[in-house]
Amino acid sequence: MHTKITTLLTQLKSFSFSAPAAKPVIVIAWAKAKSAGKLVSVVEVVKRELEGEGGVWFQYNGLGEGFAGVPRDGGGEGEGDGGEAKGGDGDVEMEDEGFEKMKTRIERAIEGTEKVRSVPVMTVYLSRVRVEALREAYGEQTNSKR
Repeated sequence: MHTKITTLLTQLKSFSFSAPAAKPVIVIAWAKAKSAGKLVSVVEVVKRELEGEGGVWFQYNGLGEGFAGVPRDGGGEGEGDGGEAKGGDGDVEMEDEGFEKMKTRIERAIEGTEKVRSVPVMTVYLSRVRVEALREAYGEQTNSKR
């Protein structure tokens, strides 16, 4: 986390308020749903550091979706535990363990590839100046008095 915080602060501090024609520096940080908590922590530390130095910050949050690979199940074996099953009258029946369900041609073709799933993604835009396009799209959080 320290590396990410340092990188974000370095980028945001590189913006010069004295150059009127300078393009605003916008830092974009994003995380998948599992890591969104760390993203929020990093952003909060960055904002606290900027504010501690008397700096102004503007934050815009967006939610979207991304894609992630998920391993496929091994599958292939029959259902159940493959052991013994009791019949209705207390007899013990043995399942035939010598046979295995064959995979279809499609199952064999996709074996070893990952499933692609849509996952939620949180994106945070940080800037030292107001960005109207982002404000209209996502709303705004700031420590600015104006």
